[in-house]
Amino acid sequence: MAAAKVEGKDKAKGLEDRLEKAGEIPQFSVPRDELKRLIKELDPFRLMQTLKEYAAYCSAKTGVPVVDLSRGSPSYEHSQPSVEGDEIFGYMFLAASYLSSDKAALIEFKKTKSPATLERILKRVTREHGLGEQFIQRASRNLSAVMDHLAGVPSHDDNDKRKFKVKLYNEMLQYIRGIPYGPIQGLDVAKIYMKSILDDHDRSLDDKVKPNGKGINYNDILITQGVSQGIDTFFKSDHFEDGDIVFIITPFYPPYQLLTGHKNLQIIPIPSDPKGKLHLDTITELKKTISKWRQKDKDRIKSCIMIDPSNPSGWVLSKKEKKALAGLKDVAPNLIFCEDMVYKGYGRNRFVFMRDAAPGTPVITYYSGSKVEKRAGTRVGALYASKEAQDILRRNGILDKVIGPHKTAAEYLAQLKGGPAYHTNQSSTLAQILVALGGTFDVMNGHVEGFSHELAKTRRRLFKLFKMSAKERLDGSNYYFWLNVYSFVQRDLLKEKHDSKKYILEHLDVPEVILQAIEKDSTVLFSGSSFYPKSQMPNELHQSGYVELYDSKQNGHPETYIRGALPNTDPESFIKAYKNFRQVIREHVDQLRKEYARLKPSKRAA
Repeated sequence: MAAAKVEGKDKAKGLEDRLEKAGEIPQFSVPRDELKRLIKELDPFRLMQTLKEYAAYCSAKTGVPVVDLSRGSPSYEHSQPSVEGDEIFGYMFLAASYLSSDKAALIEFKKTKSPATLERILKRVTREHGLGEQFIQRASRNLSAVMDHLAGVPSHDDNDKRKFKVKLYNEMLQYIRGIPYGPIQGLDVAKIYMKSILDDHDRSLDDKVKPNGKGINYNDILITQGVSQGIDTFFKSDHFEDGDIVFIITPFYPPYQLLTGHKNLQIIPIPSDPKGKLHLDTITELKKTISKWRQKDKDRIKSCIMIDPSNPSGWVLSKKEKKALAGLKDVAPNLIFCEDMVYKGYGRNRFVFMRDAAPGTPVITYYSGSKVEKRAGTRVGALYASKEAQDILRRNGILDKVIGPHKTAAEYLAQLKGGPAYHTNQSSTLAQILVALGGTFDVMNGHVEGFSHELAKTRRRLFKLFKMSAKERLDGSNYYFWLNVYSFVQRDLLKEKHDSKKYILEHLDVPEVILQAIEKDSTVLFSGSSFYPKSQMPNELHQSGYVELYDSKQNGHPETYIRGALPNTDPESFIKAYKNFRQVIREHVDQLRKEYARLKPSKRAA
């Protein structure tokens, strides 16, 4: 019987070996060669789940835990918000629940016009229902400080501030308990929090930027279900007609290709170097080319997408770069810039708003309450359309056609998803309150800045690990680590000066390295080629008339880059994963070196 069991195991192992040699992965639906091809050609948005499933399969075989560094949102396990921030929301939620079952207290709460009295009522009802005194005192104190801050954001005088604070408390009570659909533009408490972020200017930029005006009106902010819904809403609007043109800075977040596909919009890439820095002369050439177009073709240029700080590279656009981009509006009268700034908190030492870099530029700014706030999955976004952007929409009759001449762009865009509020698929009102209360507390108490500082320390360790020169390092966002494998191999692993070096660089196979990292260490990373339009290849002339500015001898091809997201695991696990990845690269280079040694002299020359 025992012999039969052993024989059965041997047969199973033999079958597994034959399947793997045939290019099939047992218990995995995608052939390995096909998976390798997909890494080159498919965007991460669609490939991520497949790679994670393969990593889980490999992990089951090797016993090595999966390390997923592919996510663009913070990992719930490794980027937790502060406990105190969550306590504030929990306290308010429980207090609202208790009030709803106490009719007398509820009437008293709604009638009071004093924030202090209102806060005493919340303490009383939570105490009566058995919450611990320490929790009540701490959460109540923190809640009052947060609400005091939010009530002051719209710049009320002291008397108005007290009234407004009571109004915000009542709004939260109303939408925590028993209102199925929130206002179409979002809750005031969420819009005010987003205003505090969108109005935020880094003092270190004072010598570079003069803030434009007195800030924005929170009533002009639209709360959306994450940034994607806000972008989707705009690109499905009547601002665009089938086949219109959109500029986008590459490399870029691939779902933009899906979002612009609704009306078959043409994407014209504005290339940066592989590190992410824009070539200003490229923008100048693009502007010259467009100036020669027919007017009706110029009118079809409708938007320019800026992900700033960049996903995937982390590069933060400078004031000079944004000012150069803003100049495109001189030759494209219907151009509205889209400023996706969800990673702003991770590149704050450099970030400049387009409205400050180039005042008067038509721009729609997007933000998300999950990245810096470390609240993955809350799906609370914000959209703000500048006056100049609204003027373009109004000039073309779009605002008037839909809702009349006196409405804001935010109200117009809010109604594009189907009319009534319950058709907008808007962000949960509970999520809005959670982000507003917890996010405000964490910003006020330095938790956000502290988290970004920790990521920056990890990033500096990675620079040393891969011996990256100052020229290669990105002075920008701490969220992503953008590694040039080609450059690392060329600089640090190839000591020989003969033809084997050329052979190794030409045959460097980053998708293969990505698969080996999954197979050996269960680590999931993304290839850089996934972050470029399929039409964009090095040194290729585009329809805009300019040439891609890659120097393949120095920088390699986009696919030689690798992206990992730092908030997806703890610092030590991240460093360990990249040490393992470095070893996988070295083994791959050694294999190529052996292949070259086996070649006949005639083939080496070829």
